[in-house]
Amino acid sequence: LAWSLRNHETWRDELPYWMSARVSQDLQQLWEDRRYDAHPPLWSFLLFLASRIYRDVVAMKVTHFLVATFAASLFVF
Repeated sequence: LAWSLRNHETWRDELPYWMSARVSQDLQQLWEDRRYDAHPPLWSFLLFLASRIYRDVVAMKVTHFLVATFAASLFVF
């Protein structure tokens, strides 16, 4: 997973979620901006937190890696 995320180019369907999380000033604005989005609010919230730590799109890839690893660990456990 880490290798594929490292070599993965960000696609057009992924960037709006990242850009929305990155340019939102606070969670209220993020919630208003994402009201018509298809992804669950938790994903936008996680991207919002990741964008506050690191402003590059790499933070979205790291967040995806952590969520996938947690989900797989939970499944195996």
